[in-house]
Amino acid sequence: MSFTNPVHRIARRSVVGHEGEWVKSFDPPQESPPTPELLIPTNPVPKFVAESIPGATMQIPNNQRVHLMHGRDLTMWDCRKIRFFLISNPDVPETSEGTFPGPTIRVPRGVVFHSYVEAHGQPAHTIHWHGIEPTAMNDGVGHTSMELGQYTYQWQPNHIGSYFYHCHRSTIQHFDFGLYGFLIVEPPDAYDASDGKSVGGYPRRTAGT
Repeated sequence: MSFTNPVHRIARRSVVGHEGEWVKSFDPPQESPPTPELLIPTNPVPKFVAESIPGATMQIPNNQRVHLMHGRDLTMWDCRKIRFFLISNPDVPETSEGTFPGPTIRVPRGVVFHSYVEAHGQPAHTIHWHGIEPTAMNDGVGHTSMELGQYTYQWQPNHIGSYFYHCHRSTIQHFDFGLYGFLIVEPPDAYDASDGKSVGGYPRRTAGT
């Protein structure tokens, strides 16, 4: 018995002559399939809570706009300026120029979340929602999901907890750039009725650190 003459042989099919027959197991779609924009959350807040907010509706899903590779010079402790490529949310003034880390996203459990992502700079980029485990086309894993351009991710979180999101192309380098942020999935009734960003008891978006 030896490496060249083993006791048990494993039959293997030769790939010689079969070049070009193999295809990727998943061809990334160009866009995410549409979903209804007015969906009743699977875990709505109690009725008496909804009634405490005049004019509120329970049928507005969470929406978020995210811009990647937003170049910005940040001042370091020694007064040097270093260029980071950050994530910004153009709908929130305090993060419109990009923050490090990226804006915190808060989502109630059970709602359908939409995130329109626009990438600036050289392609390709993705957003991976770490720990959420959505469908493959919305998971943002480099080489197996779509790669940006522009794309609308959609998913529905089922478990409360602390997560994070990040670019999943050249992952370590893009972490150094600042292309990551915190993602918090909250209980469906976690809200502040006095918060102007709340709609129907749900905080539509919270940005900042």
